[in-house]
Amino acid sequence: MIKVGLNRLALAGIFVFASGSVNAAVIDNGYYTSDTVSGLDWLDVTISSNQSFNYVSSQFGVGQEYEGWRYATSLEFNDLIGSFGSTPPSGPARYILIEVNNYSAADVLVALLGSTTDVRFMHEYGMTYDALNGKSEGEYYDGTLGLLADEGWAPDRRVTALISDNDKTASSEDASDAYNSAVLMDGTGHGLGSFLVRESNSVPAPATLSLRGLGLLGLLFNRKQKRIS
Repeated sequence: MIKVGLNRLALAGIFVFASGSVNAAVIDNGYYTSDTVSGLDWLDVTISSNQSFNYVSSQFGVGQEYEGWRYATSLEFNDLIGSFGSTPPSGPARYILIEVNNYSAADVLVALLGSTTDVRFMHEYGMTYDALNGKSEGEYYDGTLGLLADEGWAPDRRVTALISDNDKTASSEDASDAYNSAVLMDGTGHGLGSFLVRESNSVPAPATLSLRGLGLLGLLFNRKQKRIS
């Protein structure tokens, strides 16, 4: 499994973002992330890299590879993005994620859910996309691309969602897109995984660290680093 990771937070990997009336507690549990707003666990997307929708769906049963998990919907994906203090579109539209101090929700979510971009380039070139472009990890581009439950404009296709952490140029924008593309249900790719969710039992710890808006997010990270495990 390949993940683009953050330096650890002081409080056991618990991230809480507050913006206005919206509070998102995103808890890093290693191979999955808990969103205490929606009550859902999100599996690391890179775990299902290069596995088709049909294959993953066949593994939801008792004793199977993804027992207890299911495909997330586009609405649930957008709700996850919206937990960070804004309301993404409910339909097929790209949503810009505002960066403050060079960090946005995309930086955190790609780090937690895994960079499928790095999985693809590690498979093809033996190095991450950042390294291939002569950049330090996290200083160029990382993305999390995964299949959703929604039908992709045809019965034999499913939509993909993308979280894009884009630092290629000064004008580059982080973004999310719940309708990025449509893929055949038996299609695979090393740069494509699945957004899988389950009901969560995780709750924020009493000593949860609160951040008022994303403005303080940059204070938590010295720099992003690549983690291969």
